[in-house]
Amino acid sequence: MARNQSSRTAGYMALFRALESTRPAGCRLFADPFAAHFLNPSLRTAVWLSRFSPLRALVNWYTDRRLPGACTSAIARTKLIDEALLAALEAGIRQVVILGAGLDTRAVRKRREGLAFFEIDDKATLDFKEKTYGRHGIKAALALIPANYAKEDWITLLIEQGFDPDLRTHVIWEGNSMYLPIAAVNQTLAAIRDRMPDATLSFDYFASKVADNRTGDPKITALTDYFAQAGAPWVTGIDDIKAFADQQGMQLVETCLVSNLHRRYWPSRIMNVNFLNYYFVCTLATK
Repeated sequence: MARNQSSRTAGYMALFRALESTRPAGCRLFADPFAAHFLNPSLRTAVWLSRFSPLRALVNWYTDRRLPGACTSAIARTKLIDEALLAALEAGIRQVVILGAGLDTRAVRKRREGLAFFEIDDKATLDFKEKTYGRHGIKAALALIPANYAKEDWITLLIEQGFDPDLRTHVIWEGNSMYLPIAAVNQTLAAIRDRMPDATLSFDYFASKVADNRTGDPKITALTDYFAQAGAPWVTGIDDIKAFADQQGMQLVETCLVSNLHRRYWPSRIMNVNFLNYYFVCTLATK
């Protein structure tokens, strides 16, 4: 994706995380106090207003009307990938690589002694992130690496910044696979498999019906069309993640349908968006 396209989708994610963070402590799935720093003044105001229950309902209604299911699925996937990262930390990882990082804040939300973070994205996005962190005095053990991982030898770039491919590593690849041709998806997984002998990888993906716009659901079609018109079309879907992992020479650790995450995280909330039935989050391992 070009800069304006990737920054737009990254901005949506920052907004959704900021909105979730305004919910009461006992109700929210996570707290991301840094996400709002990336928003423009009008969106920061909307996030601030959402702290008040009646206004939160209005903001949620507007975002769901404009992007049906996008906010809910983004919050659910953030929570599950956070859980996968925690499991990797408990298993002894020393490094976290975030591909197509956008405005991800895990390097500051999940920082701990001895854990190194590496983020790869386009230069403009990373420059914006670095300046924003600097403006707010936010520090992290974080290497920002400007690169197009679909076209460059990104693992060599990581090594040049202190990454050790032989150390246990967790890779986060959130909100990327659906925007890439299948050849680029295969290439990315092959690089992890071949050059990171002790790694886990968490990423999200759609069923092919979404990428091919074949669901027949008007809300999903509207969402698909919105991203296509924004210059960020969805082009790749995966239907059998176990077979896909086997083809890549990797092991499937876990896969979760986002509609099931909705039931897990919000058991009393009505799920009225069919999009969640075609959206998954998984973790693979190289050993």
